[in-house]
Amino acid sequence: MMTQTEQLNELFQRWRDRYAMPEQRRFVKDGIIDQAMWDQNNLGKRVLFLLKDANLVDIGAGNYDFREWAHEEPWKELGYWVYGLRHTTTSYLPPL
Repeated sequence: MMTQTEQLNELFQRWRDRYAMPEQRRFVKDGIIDQAMWDQNNLGKRVLFLLKDANLVDIGAGNYDFREWAHEEPWKELGYWVYGLRHTTTSYLPPL
């Protein structure tokens, strides 16, 4: 049985292959950043962030994978948002 990440990779490859080469070079994959952590997380509800675009200056030969960049970049700021979303109630706004 394929993991969710493997299924996404297959889907992205099929999706990318539907375009001609100039467009293929601009294709950016995304998905689950850490499959093992995703699988062990039993918190119930999860927060999903949809980021607008990758804002890539130089994508080189294409086949860019956002998950590689996302190991480092946006998570501190997004972590604040998640904390606020998980802890804010009608009577409490958590300090950051």
